Amino acid sequence: MLVMNFLYIMIVFCVCVLVAVATALILSIRKKGRGISKDFAEQAVLRRVKNGHTIGARFTKQERGFVWEFDISDGARVYRVWVDAHTGVLFKAIDLGRGSGPPATAGRMLGQKIG
Repeated sequence: MLVMNFLYIMIVFCVCVLVAVATALILSIRKKGRGISKDFAEQAVLRRVKNGHTIGARFTKQERGFVWEFDISDGARVYRVWVDAHTGVLFKAIDLGRGSGPPATAGRMLGQKIG
């Protein structure tokens, strides 16, 4: 009788621990999957473009996944900048006036995590 009570208690304890671990794992995965917000990505890009301001912003899905796409003007030129919405990596930037090539300041940012 005492052994049976002990076994029931151990089974209940193991189930509680298993539920707690599974819940923690699920919450951890969900938190990592959220990515970065528009405001965070925009401010990080604007810090790197001298006298820059945002003309437009879009959240799109591309081959590599979801991305934040910003049109940034520094007064003289307009740049289009793409930031991976999951990792925060700036992976592409072009000068819309020239149609290709990264802007001078964004060229150093390519492939780096922003923020």
